[in-house]
Amino acid sequence: MIPAVCALSLIPRAASHAPGAVLSGGAGAQSADAAGSVSGIAPAADLSEPELGFVLAHERAHLRRRDHIWKPLGWLLLSVHWFNPLVWLAYALFCRDVEYACDESVVGGLDADGRRAYARALLECSSPRRAAACAVLAVCFLTEPKPAEPALPEGLSLSEYEGDILCGGRMILPMVYEDMSSAPDYWRSSGVIADFNAAQCLRWEGEQIAEVLIYSNHMQIDNLGPVTGLSAPAYLTRNTYDLCTAAEAVGGEVPVSAYWCVYIAEPGASTGMLVSLEASRFSAEDPVRLAQSLSR
Repeated sequence: MIPAVCALSLIPRAASHAPGAVLSGGAGAQSADAAGSVSGIAPAADLSEPELGFVLAHERAHLRRRDHIWKPLGWLLLSVHWFNPLVWLAYALFCRDVEYACDESVVGGLDADGRRAYARALLECSSPRRAAACAVLAVCFLTEPKPAEPALPEGLSLSEYEGDILCGGRMILPMVYEDMSSAPDYWRSSGVIADFNAAQCLRWEGEQIAEVLIYSNHMQIDNLGPVTGLSAPAYLTRNTYDLCTAAEAVGGEVPVSAYWCVYIAEPGASTGMLVSLEASRFSAEDPVRLAQSLSR
């Protein structure tokens, strides 16, 4: 019961709908996050689709930060030292900072329009009726933390990841290009399972992804086409990254890394899920199978 009590203090704030999440307008609906969240009762009737997206993204940030462990520990300490007003103050500030940290984690991947939408959703969720729905949905995520186990190819493992262009998630180890430390980590790893800004990075035709639009220095993207067999629209690309600048290159030749990338998102979602594997060791089918294992 401790995690449930702590979760009731949450007013979720931040950014987007997770691919594979299944929510219903009535009680008894089962919710599950394709990138490895949890299942529970989701009272979706009082929340719009964008608001649900903000709540889900905020709760996924809690799970990545292991807040479902730290907040109950804080509550336990408060229960022991209930007579000490400084402990009550410390716990209140701790809960505030936990929420701010999750907000920062998710909003960092939004553009100006996304941040305005986030602010509007925060105001909506602050009303008594909406706050109750948000709080119960938070309980569903934090009281049953059962991360999905992706079907990783043999010899690979996962590590928590945050930062850079991606909005956070898990990096696949081992590192393949360890000696190229000036490049971002996810350009040098075996791959990623991470969030990305779907609102900015995808072009849609109807309900299908038509193109991945990512432009960055030292990066080339080859659009290969839609992927079927997943719980949400998906698109396959081959991304190539320069691991250093021309000035840093030995002998004038710039070393590169290449990845098969599967971008997954629901139409209209602010954030989607990226699943990638390093191209020299894996085929284009491998990240697709990995993505399928996450959406079961």
